[in-house]
Amino acid sequence: MKILLGRLDEAYEDLAEAYRLAQHYGHRGFVHWFEGGPLIGPLWTHGQWDEVVVRATAFIDGLGDEAHYQAAGSHLHRGTVRAARGEDAGAAEDAARTLEVARPVGDPQVTGTALLRTAWIYMTIGDCERAAELLDESLDYIRGLVDLGWVVVELHGLAWVAQKLGRGDELLAAVAEERLDTPWLHAGRAIAAGEFVRAAEMFGEMGAPSLEAFYRLESGLEHEVREALVFYRRVGAARYIREGEALLAASA
Repeated sequence: MKILLGRLDEAYEDLAEAYRLAQHYGHRGFVHWFEGGPLIGPLWTHGQWDEVVVRATAFIDGLGDEAHYQAAGSHLHRGTVRAARGEDAGAAEDAARTLEVARPVGDPQVTGTALLRTAWIYMTIGDCERAAELLDESLDYIRGLVDLGWVVVELHGLAWVAQKLGRGDELLAAVAEERLDTPWLHAGRAIAAGEFVRAAEMFGEMGAPSLEAFYRLESGLEHEVREALVFYRRVGAARYIREGEALLAASA
């Protein structure tokens, strides 16, 4: 709930403590569950992207043919980093695998998250057709939920896809009746309306520099782009560095 309410620092402290307790008491299943997703998410959020790739790959390789609740999350986080770094083939592979292992789970926390984030990945690597297909599926999925719940955390990415495809109004209509008032919801609505700086400021307040940088870059405004590039040069996001430098050159 702290994550859903945008209280990320508090939530991540709780995650670390729960993981410590699981290790202390020998709850190996819970330890493994944490290592597949909950411990990787904060690393992505805070810009520790090399560690994201290392941990996600270790978890995926360790599974072999085993089905696991967190398999989709590991592919999703790694695919997001690969897309940002311009590793399109790897990103597409992770996105496809994410959907493959997430759909059978059925839980919105896994399946819904996978649909929304993979739409973002495909849009990032330039596969607009696949992104549009996942936008359609995601909107249908959202309309079928009584509450967004955890899916709201990925709403921003779907809102970005919708906005880029000129369909922001559809996204806004799909979440018009959402009852849980959260920063994620407000940010998603702002992005669907093209208010990228406003969304970036919300993510900054939440303590999510990866998302703050993305939407500052998307604004196309010189000061915002320069601020985003500071973050992206640190994490080695080759695609976003190229985009940012191109925007600055065009505005010179």
